[in-house]
Amino acid sequence: MLVCIRYLDMVNDSFVTTYFCCINVIADGSTHHTEVLLGIIDSLGIDRKKSIALCTDGASIYRSVHNGVQKQLKEKLAPYLVGVHCSACRTALVLNHAGSSVESLKIVDSLLTAVHGLFSDSHKRQQEWAAFAQSRGITEYKFPLYVITPVG
Repeated sequence: MLVCIRYLDMVNDSFVTTYFCCINVIADGSTHHTEVLLGIIDSLGIDRKKSIALCTDGASIYRSVHNGVQKQLKEKLAPYLVGVHCSACRTALVLNHAGSSVESLKIVDSLLTAVHGLFSDSHKRQQEWAAFAQSRGITEYKFPLYVITPVG
């Protein structure tokens, strides 16, 4: 489970999105996933009532209206909590499905994978990328990993 947090920075009057952590959740139940997320929120000292949205990969464990994480968080955090299917995950699903029939998407996928490999395995290249980004005013960056999301 990758956890990112988006909040309003009152000092700079802007929204900030920050990667927080990656947790290997072994249990498959939605209740366990809910408890892990609540533990993260509590460990950050975030007021539970200020949580307003949950963005997920669309898996039924999160989105199920019967007992999914989204429903449980609405009950435990705030009834106005909104659940959203992550646009990046939805795009990956579409590209994977379309990629089987569109040759140019396979080429783009190979290119993105190669670029990621070029930067992720070389500290020197990562430093060059950071210098390039910072010279253009980018103060925070993470080189993205194109993740193949299984269809089905």
